[in-house]
Amino acid sequence: MKDYQFTWKQNYLFKRALYGLRGVPNHIIVNMTPEEKQIVYEQYKKTRELLNQWKKDIYNNTSYRLFGNLIQNSKFAKDLLTTDNYEEVEELSLTDFGISKTQLIEKLVDNEILPKNFYYIQ
Repeated sequence: MKDYQFTWKQNYLFKRALYGLRGVPNHIIVNMTPEEKQIVYEQYKKTRELLNQWKKDIYNNTSYRLFGNLIQNSKFAKDLLTTDNYEEVEELSLTDFGISKTQLIEKLVDNEILPKNFYYIQ
C-alpha cells in the first residue's frame, strides 16, 4: 500500500484529523464557520486521544514482552512498567513506534474518525 496515491480529498480528511486546523489550507479556514472549526477541533482531539492511547498500549505491550521475566520477581521492575507517566511516550512520533500511514488510516477508519469508504473517496 506504500505506492497508493491519495486524492486531494483523502489527504485533506487525513490531515484534518491528524493536525486539526493546522492541516486545513488557509483558503478553506477563512470560509469555515465557528461551528465547522469546532467540529475539526473535536475530531482532532479525538484523534490525539486515540493515538496517544495506541502508543501507550504499544509501549506497554513491548515493555512486558521485553521485561516480562523481570517483573515476576522484582517490585522495582513491576513499578517501572506500571507507571502512569506517559508524557515521554506521547511525545514520540508514530514512526518511532513503527506505525505506517496505512496502519494509521486503518485505525482512524476503525474508530470512525475517517469515513469507512475512505479509500474510495475521489
